[in-house]
Amino acid sequence: MSFLNQISLRNKILLLVALLFVGIIIVSVVAYQSLLGANEREQEVRIAYSIIAHTRQLEASMHMMESGERGFLITGDPVFLEKYESGKQLYLAVYSEMQREIPRDSEFYTLLEEVDRELEKWKTQVPSL
Repeated sequence: MSFLNQISLRNKILLLVALLFVGIIIVSVVAYQSLLGANEREQEVRIAYSIIAHTRQLEASMHMMESGERGFLITGDPVFLEKYESGKQLYLAVYSEMQREIPRDSEFYTLLEEVDRELEKWKTQVPSL
């Protein structure tokens, strides 16, 4: 306390302003870092929602393929092959888009490859269309 008694009122005010300025700078840096983290998490959420939407499209395309194949085998009508082919084209488009979107070193990419292997296995088990 003897230090504060020895300096003038003007210097005390300057010291207080300097401390407030340093405090504002510290708060600003912390807020900026928090904002960067929030933006990064927002980007991760966008990617996750995109993956979910693409996964639903992938599922729908496989369902189209299965329905078309089943309809053709039951009826012999080639109209059902159109549904199979459109499902196959949708699957290939969505699968390639997901390959570009998902990082190769992630668990999701491994799961995507597993889905593709299972589809290929299914295609070998059904009669040739």
